[in-house]
Amino acid sequence: MVQELLGDGKKDGRSPIVQDARIVTRNGRCYHERRRANDRRERVRYAENEFADASTGLFSVADARAISHASLGGEYPGIAVVFDRLEAAGIDTAALSNTSDDHWARLFPETADVSEFPALQRINHRLASHLLAIEKPDEGAFRAVEKQTGHSGPSILFFDDREENLVPAQAIGWRTQHIDHLGDPVEQVLAALSA
Repeated sequence: MVQELLGDGKKDGRSPIVQDARIVTRNGRCYHERRRANDRRERVRYAENEFADASTGLFSVADARAISHASLGGEYPGIAVVFDRLEAAGIDTAALSNTSDDHWARLFPETADVSEFPALQRINHRLASHLLAIEKPDEGAFRAVEKQTGHSGPSILFFDDREENLVPAQAIGWRTQHIDHLGDPVEQVLAALSA
């Protein structure tokens, strides 16, 4: 079953977890249970065996680890250009991510020279839901960004691929931009920065 979930590689060049109809059509419960387990995983720190348990028996611990690893995807091609522009303009950067221990360790490893995500190592402030014990779209996650960065209101331009995460950011005065991860996120960010 895990091979069915992971497939043969990257569908869109960025996200190796297959967005394949087989996941839903062969086992209508499979996608729902994986999503529910992922939602729980993003909220709190816990081990792969608990992730597997949350899938109500659909996945083993090894399956859960493989699915979690594959779901992270890779760095968007050309994203370094965004950081070049931000740094040239002296703009402070932050990441607020609903994530997990294993993803966070891959996004921001202790040794940055071995990172799968080299451009992300340029982010000034790094906030993760599993470390904050609060996740987007809870307003507290956004307030944590303000507290750590010293910025608030319209001085923050927030990018997210989930519209439900934009609403609370807008409510506290942040400027927001929805990013379609199936499009070209780099071009979308650059366009928003130029506007």
